[in-house]
Parts: sequence; C-alpha cells; structure tokens
Amino acid sequence: MQQISHIIHPLHRLSPYVGRLATHRAEALVKQLGKAGGNLVDPFCGSGTIPLEAWRANMHVVASDQSPYAIALTRAKLFPVLTLESALT
Repeated sequence: MQQISHIIHPLHRLSPYVGRLATHRAEALVKQLGKAGGNLVDPFCGSGTIPLEAWRANMHVVASDQSPYAIALTRAKLFPVLTLESALT
C-alpha cells in the first residue's frame, strides 16, 4: 500500500465548497483504487478533490457535474493559470 503524503496541494484551498471530501481521504482512495496511466471518471466531481488527486497520480481524468460552480472550480484546479500574463490573455 502506498503511503499518504498528508501534504495538502495548494489548489485544494482554492475556494470553499460545502460537503467537500477531505483531501487525505481522496488521496487514499485514488492511491488504493487507481494506478498511474489509468482512467478516472467522476460524474459528480463537486469541488474537484478526487479529480485533482487522480491528476496528481498521473491518471487520465474525466470530470463532470451539474453545477456550473463545481465545473468552474474543478476546471481551475485541473488547468491552473500559471502566470498573470496568461490569465490576462
């Protein structure tokens, strides 16, 4: 079994989300049930905690949600803007 890092990725703190899965639990689930290069489909991604952990584990991620806010938050986590210049263009 892989060891859990207990280091919270800064993108998990991007925005509050009611009912968000604890980061360490998402990391444990992904490490226990997923594998690098594998696929993860999360049809109710919410704040994107599991998709971000799967991405960090080098998995291919498909995430969706009915909530536009959840989609925006997950997209911001999976495709972060790295520079101010790229955010403004």
